[in-house]
Amino acid sequence: TKYVVHGGDWGSIIGQLLTAMYPEQVIGLHITMNRFSTGARAILQTAIGTVLPGLVYKSKKEETFMHPIGGLSTRMYKQMAYFHAQSVMGDSIGYGMTDSRTLR
Repeated sequence: TKYVVHGGDWGSIIGQLLTAMYPEQVIGLHITMNRFSTGARAILQTAIGTVLPGLVYKSKKEETFMHPIGGLSTRMYKQMAYFHAQSVMGDSIGYGMTDSRTLR
């Protein structure tokens, strides 16, 4: 029999444990509270795997599983340069407009 597991609060922890203990029976996991591993090995693996995935992951499938959004954040950062400029220097236009003769 195959199962889909859902958990929130303590159920998130139990759901993750069930998924790890019985991977053949659990076909899906949905949790509403993520639990992060804070062990030094897990933190190091995640950090290195983000930059140099070939050193950490055995296959492209494993890399995609661990970092599902992949290069999306890099693409979003490059495409949101205007938003970034406005969030950092948004008042520049306002100050320029106060000195403009066309608005007087």
